[in-house]
Amino acid sequence: KMNRPLLSICIPTYNRATFLPECLDSIVSQYSDENVLKNIEVVIADNASTDNTQEVVKKYSEKYSNITYFRNEKNLGFDRSFARLIEKSTGIYCLSIGDDDAFFQNTLSLIIKKIEHSDIPFFGLNCWGYDADLKNSVLPYPNLQINEDLHYSTLSKYIHSIKQYTNLVGVFVGLSTQLFLRDPWVAFIGKEKYFDTLAIHMYVNLSVFKNEKFCIIAEPVIKTR
Repeated sequence: KMNRPLLSICIPTYNRATFLPECLDSIVSQYSDENVLKNIEVVIADNASTDNTQEVVKKYSEKYSNITYFRNEKNLGFDRSFARLIEKSTGIYCLSIGDDDAFFQNTLSLIIKKIEHSDIPFFGLNCWGYDADLKNSVLPYPNLQINEDLHYSTLSKYIHSIKQYTNLVGVFVGLSTQLFLRDPWVAFIGKEKYFDTLAIHMYVNLSVFKNEKFCIIAEPVIKTR
C-alpha cells in the first residue's frame, strides 16, 4: 500500500460476539479525533467462530471503511491465526488487543503521538484490570505503577532489570500490552516453532526486538477483563 496507516489495531477473536462490541466501541468512539481516524486501521481475525461474530462486525465494517474483517475457514488455533492477522495488517506499527478488552478514552491519540516520529520499534503498554463489565477496576492501580515512560537502550536491558519473573509475564504475555513495528515481525523466520504455545506474540517480539530500543508507556491505555 502506498499510504500505509501508522497503526493497525489487531484483534484476534473467537466466539466473543458478546464482548467484541465493547472493544470496537472503545476504538470508534475515538474517531471524532481526525488524527486518530486518518492514522489507524482495525483488522479483525475471526478464528472460525460459531456464534454471530460475523454479524456483529458487519455493523462496524459497513459504517467504517478502516475496519477490515477476515474469517478463517476452520479454527487454526490462536498462534496461526495471530500470525495471519499480523500479515494481513498494513500499518507501520501493530497493536494487538484481546477481543474482550477495551481502550480507555483518548488513548489512541496518545499512542499516535508516541509512535509518529519515533525510532523505537517496540513498546510495552500499561493496562488496568477491570471487572467482567469493564465498569470498575478490580485493583486500585494499573499493572505497572509508574509516573513516566521508561526508556531502555535495548529490550534485553529491560528484561535483565526485572527482579520478579511475574513482572516479565505481566509485560509480555498479555496480548493487549504489545505495540510493535509490523515489518520486522512479519519478516521473522521460524515463527512455526511457536505455533501451539498460545504465546506467539511474546516469543516473536522478544526474538525480533531483543537488541532494539524499548519503551514502556506509563499511562494506562487498556482495560483488561
